[in-house]
Amino acid sequence: MNIPIESLTRIERCIEAMEPSVAMELRDAFRDVRRHLALAEAEAKELANAQAEAIVHSAEVIFELEETKEQLEKATAAAEASNVAKSQFLANMSHEIRTPLNGVLGFADILLEQDEELSREDRLDFLSCIQTSGKHLLCVINDILDLSKIESDNIELEYLDYSPHAIIGEVISLMRAKAQEKGLRFESEWIGPLPETIKTDPTRLRQLLLNLVGNAIKFTDHGEIHLSAKIDQTYERAKLVIDIKDTGAGIPEDKQQAIFEAFQQADNSITRHFGGTGLGLSISKQLAVAMGGDITVQSTPGEGSTFTVTIDIGSLEGIKLLEAPLADGVASSTQNSSDDKQQQQQQHHHHHHTLSPSTRILLVEDGEINRRLIVALLSQAGVVNIDIAENGKVSVQKAQEKDYDIILMDMQMPIMDGYTAARTLREMGHKTPIIALTAHAMKGDIDKCLAAGCTDYLSKPIDDVKLFDKITTLTSLCKPDRKTETKTLEVSDKQNKQKKYADEMLETTLPIHNEVFLEIVQDFGDLLVQMMTELQSKLEQQDRERIKQIAHDIAGTAGGAGFGALTEPALHLESIALTDDFSAIKATIEILKNLAARVSIPEFAN
Repeated sequence: MNIPIESLTRIERCIEAMEPSVAMELRDAFRDVRRHLALAEAEAKELANAQAEAIVHSAEVIFELEETKEQLEKATAAAEASNVAKSQFLANMSHEIRTPLNGVLGFADILLEQDEELSREDRLDFLSCIQTSGKHLLCVINDILDLSKIESDNIELEYLDYSPHAIIGEVISLMRAKAQEKGLRFESEWIGPLPETIKTDPTRLRQLLLNLVGNAIKFTDHGEIHLSAKIDQTYERAKLVIDIKDTGAGIPEDKQQAIFEAFQQADNSITRHFGGTGLGLSISKQLAVAMGGDITVQSTPGEGSTFTVTIDIGSLEGIKLLEAPLADGVASSTQNSSDDKQQQQQQHHHHHHTLSPSTRILLVEDGEINRRLIVALLSQAGVVNIDIAENGKVSVQKAQEKDYDIILMDMQMPIMDGYTAARTLREMGHKTPIIALTAHAMKGDIDKCLAAGCTDYLSKPIDDVKLFDKITTLTSLCKPDRKTETKTLEVSDKQNKQKKYADEMLETTLPIHNEVFLEIVQDFGDLLVQMMTELQSKLEQQDRERIKQIAHDIAGTAGGAGFGALTEPALHLESIALTDDFSAIKATIEILKNLAARVSIPEFAN
């Protein structure tokens, strides 16, 4: 509202000419008008400023909306891509699960329907197919469960002081046969000394290394796999660095990051062509990150790939650095080598177990199929004294009536579960070793089994080799093959401590026609004699700490020299050395003595 200045001036002059009392009243009114006009002008300015700010704010809001729209479009596209990937994954998994399941059910149907018509060879062939299909199905399920646990942050790492040589040696030993089947060389090297022990989760580290080496073999048709290990101290904390290099097909550069993502692969046909879940790299990378490291890849299509694993290994203060011992399986080898075939036959032979017929076993299991399976496995191994209990309550009654050498205890049972039964037996003073049989092999479940009084545990489905190994270890009743007899290790003074053995002995899996490996085996023979002599001495002195250290040394060196049969008993001895169960310690040392007496150390190359 604008009033001309001239008009205001004329009004003021008119007021001055009026009677004083009227003029005063009008002047007061006029001042009120001027004040009102000033306020109105100020409000008008504020309104104008507010309008300007509103225009600016509107522009900012419009910009943000545009940005949000773009982000939403990207998120929608990512969600759609994820859904497509998950749909593809589910399709693959449907195929991957149904295929072995069809194998199990199909061959089982044939066996049931045509049992009398089938030859023994066909029956064994069909059973082998069922077993292979079942193991494949278990691997698929394990991968899916692993990914689920990792993505829900429920993965538990169990950090232990563990030998890196032992872990890597086990991986090489386990994967050598697969490389041989494809005619691939498998080489390894240690770059500089490695610490005697590192702080890590050995099970998870072994898992991710087996995955990477398995992939390298899977995607390589000719050439070699090369594994190298070293310590890198350029980081703030020292890291273990392991390279797995192959001469396979390689990975295109634009796919090298996608292969580590869940539900993603370099090529969607890979799962159908090679089998498996396609989750291994995603699981392995997340495990490496959880262990303070990472997995990276460098690859050239047509030439091969190198996957590099780094993990945190804790402080090296006070840790002895060892010049790298050659691990079991370090030798280059191909499928065509007759020596390799002989070694594989030897390995198969040494996995055959014969348990003492006099071993008294109480099997506590409510499932009829599981009972029949375990009884069949034990019977095949020579055990004839097997009693059955359908639940924990019956097991407690039977253990009161009869002495057993070992109790196999299912944990999930009606009436009285395995935890309660084990705890009850211990409270009653029973010392019999109890092996828990559980479908739940998570750390918390294992701890629960041990807390209830179980001596050891096995996860279902039951692995017969592990079952026999644990029974052998806990009962000290391992019996050698009937064709041969165990001979005592003899030291010949004339030949300067060269070892002589009788026929049946445990042979090394290293290629001892090579003088380098022959020397390694011979050095191990000398060391083993010393360690077993000291072990017996420390047993008499009840020096638990030294017994544990010797057991650790045997476990770390036996596999490297090609005598893997000593590894598990040595690891078990290491784990129980500081417990109160002295009878179990003594029994396990006796097992090691028997095995050591069967170790064959050749005097010259074949």
